[in-house]
Amino acid sequence: MRKGLAISAVVVAGLAVTVTSAAPAAAGSRPVREPDGVTVEIVGYYGSGCPTGTVWAAILSDNKRLSVHYEGPLAQTGGSSHPLDRRKTCKVVLKLIVPKGFTYAISSSSNAGDAFMEEGAYATVKLGHFFQESTPSEVTHTIYGPFGDRWRFADRPPSDSIIWKPCNVDWNLNFTSDLQAYQGSSEPSKISYISMETEDASSHHHLYDLAWKTCP
Repeated sequence: MRKGLAISAVVVAGLAVTVTSAAPAAAGSRPVREPDGVTVEIVGYYGSGCPTGTVWAAILSDNKRLSVHYEGPLAQTGGSSHPLDRRKTCKVVLKLIVPKGFTYAISSSSNAGDAFMEEGAYATVKLGHFFQESTPSEVTHTIYGPFGDRWRFADRPPSDSIIWKPCNVDWNLNFTSDLQAYQGSSEPSKISYISMETEDASSHHHLYDLAWKTCP
């Protein structure tokens, strides 16, 4: 049963689509080919949606993409769900180690998870990323019931809205996720849920394309 997936970002229940940007780094420089030797370290992760031991990250072999993997709990509503189960949030802090003379940005993303929404229920997926002193780039998507499948959203901000890491500063890269499940007009005794995790744990379901520039 695959219905109710809002493919584009929408405004629902007071949650707005937001795309913001910081001053670009390496102004005037052009995008370049990805450098060799890029690695990533997890500085930490926090929130009800990512208990200890449920997040890992990796740079894929082509150095063009960053993968973040979640195994956190569900956001759910209805049935025996506790009110605190309705919302699950997570903040992941990463440190990308790149060769001297380069800087980077997230140019696009693809995120996926599993959801089951009874008819009348819906869920929101709010995703963001930012460097520690920059304004977050955020987007919100909505899934309407009836829906029982894998959700997937691809986001590509306008080129002038991409947030570049400033040159010559040691800033971490932060990712935020906010899952909320709403009972709506669905049958109160039935559970609806949404997750950042999928049953296929061997695949990469949260991918971020990296763009590169040289620093002056």
